Amino acid sequence: MSDKFDDLKPCPFCGGKAGFVGTEIECIDCGMMMPKTQTFEGQIRNWNTRPLEDALRAELAALKEVQTWIPIRLTERFVPEDAPVEVRYGRDGRATHYRKPPEVNHE
Repeated sequence: MSDKFDDLKPCPFCGGKAGFVGTEIECIDCGMMMPKTQTFEGQIRNWNTRPLEDALRAELAALKEVQTWIPIRLTERFVPEDAPVEVRYGRDGRATHYRKPPEVNHE
């Protein structure tokens, strides 16, 4: 059962470590409990299901991908002058110059 114990995500309420107490999943820190109402694998799947968290992570990843280049007028203090420059044209035909910011680990 130790490998199944490692598959559990932290508690969705306090972030504490979760484990099995008898046949139920319980947070060791806050005591939040998921009663056994289904199979062992079903309990693990339900405990680990975090639709809001997954949606927010997906949205954050999409935003990070879109915002890899920032307009030069916003970069004077944040991006080195020797950073690569890209020109993009808007629907109105105007050109905007972008600089690629240095890589930052957001995690």
